[in-house]
Amino acid sequence: MDNRSRLLTFLHGIEPRAWVLLNVQCNDPGRASALFRETLALFASEAATEPLARWPMRFWTILLSRPGLTVDVGLVGETASGLARIPPGPRVVFLLPMVAGLDEAHATEALGVTPRLLAQALVRARTAWADPEAHDALRELLQARIREPTAGDRKAIQALRDEALAQPAAPSAPATSKPRRWAWAAVLGLLVLVLAWLVIAVWTGRQPLVPGHSEVLPLEVTPALAPLDAAGIVTHPDYAQLAAPGDARLAEDLALLSWFAAGNGASAEASAGAATVGATSLPTSDLADFDSLPEAERELLESARSTWANLDSTTREHLSEQAKDWLGKTSAERDSLRQGIVAWDRLAPAERERQRAPFEAWQLLSNDDRMQLHLAARRWATLPAAEQAAARGQFTALSDDARHLWLLGPSLGRELAPIAAHYAFLPEDDRNSFLTMLRGLDQNSRSDFITLSAHLEPGESDRLRRDLQAQAPSLRGAWLRARLPQ
Repeated sequence: MDNRSRLLTFLHGIEPRAWVLLNVQCNDPGRASALFRETLALFASEAATEPLARWPMRFWTILLSRPGLTVDVGLVGETASGLARIPPGPRVVFLLPMVAGLDEAHATEALGVTPRLLAQALVRARTAWADPEAHDALRELLQARIREPTAGDRKAIQALRDEALAQPAAPSAPATSKPRRWAWAAVLGLLVLVLAWLVIAVWTGRQPLVPGHSEVLPLEVTPALAPLDAAGIVTHPDYAQLAAPGDARLAEDLALLSWFAAGNGASAEASAGAATVGATSLPTSDLADFDSLPEAERELLESARSTWANLDSTTREHLSEQAKDWLGKTSAERDSLRQGIVAWDRLAPAERERQRAPFEAWQLLSNDDRMQLHLAARRWATLPAAEQAAARGQFTALSDDARHLWLLGPSLGRELAPIAAHYAFLPEDDRNSFLTMLRGLDQNSRSDFITLSAHLEPGESDRLRRDLQAQAPSLRGAWLRARLPQ
């Protein structure tokens, strides 16, 4: 099989997915066609120098790097009804696993981003989409379009492919009168054909496609999981989240509930009961010595013995708390948790990251904030559906950065809400580092920061943020005080 035949075989399998992704993402047939033709032409120019195993990744990398892919011109139509709420950057990340079937590692490589940025984009997209049933319906619709392209789509794809690949045919090999050499050439050609098909089959996890046909890529690859014993469960990195499903559910709506709690006077009720929230644990000095742990805990944490002394105090404390929590569960509760962890580990990596993000924010809250959120959730549940919808609409109407501030909890969110507008439209990385810095300031320093920000223009506020973040954490309070009006 010559290079052109191998190229056509590969393109026949991947083109329908690229076509659907571009048309849904752009919702502009002209722009989608131009990007499709450009991607095919660029890929064809590089394919001969790329190993076959790299073809799929190189194809998606070229497509996803097209500058016009994330131009937002407004989406309309049946497919776009919910996608219009998602910014164009997160939208392509949202569509990619449904259409291309790339797992987290391949998606980050193709997009040229870090796993953290990919997870953040998915969180933003899923938050804006906010309808699991509609998500499933969209996935089915997209897969149907991939499986059965319309006659118009097939015609357009073929025309654009022919245009992109238009080039002089490669010269044919000269005839030879040596049958043995001809036979070896035929064998080698057959081997190349089989290898090309196997590469595509192994990469996609499917049987090779017949040219001219397409098939849905799996949404995820589920590896075989080792049986979970008690020690494996207790040391699972997501134990805290999976062992507290009630808190995890609250965390999904952390920003909304923080905003709702701050506006509905939950803090006074929470302060009275805050002491009952949170687990007690051994002093850090006792936890530093593995052999000082109770025997039952040592048995569960035995795999961590050799590294225990080198773990930071927070990690040791969390592991000890997890062992205590497991030991306090009934047999039925343990079985339920084990099943939950198995189900969790079968989720796609990107989905696990999406669900981790709000719970990580939850874990950083104070006991008082958590109590406020529990009270707010109970109050929210008693509201009529119309009032819930109205309140959610008010919250959604806030700017992105105003909503993100409430991830700090009701107390900090209430404190910082007046200056949210000064830090609107921060890039995702800047926003997260900004929130982390705010959480690290003591209350007096935060008050000084708010006082300074309140009297600045937006550009000056951003300069204040950058200058403050450039200071060492221990010097930030003094740096702010020195800039207060005398």
